[in-house]
Amino acid sequence: MSEKTTLHLPVCEINPSKNLHSTLHRFMVEIFGEGIPQHKPHGLLSVEFSGQGEGDGVCLTLLISFRPALEEVSISGKYIWHELPQLLAETLANRLPRNMSVCLNVVR
Repeated sequence: MSEKTTLHLPVCEINPSKNLHSTLHRFMVEIFGEGIPQHKPHGLLSVEFSGQGEGDGVCLTLLISFRPALEEVSISGKYIWHELPQLLAETLANRLPRNMSVCLNVVR
């Protein structure tokens, strides 16, 4: 979470001239530095669309898990870890198995 003014999830803009994988990699480097911990992108968790006014756009929420324990994963000074309520943590954990999110395949 970022704590610039209030707690909020980190977001990044997807550049239409770049692929999603390179955009996400740059975003992960911004959060974790060059030593990105071992992780697994599980896929697309949700899609939100707002077509009203000047702020129209699409929000893609991706689910990514890390193999190391939380204490071993360092993040940049712009972000903090926030402990989730048990019920939300369990709900997200239920989405980790295969086919519980929309798979994103990297084509190189």
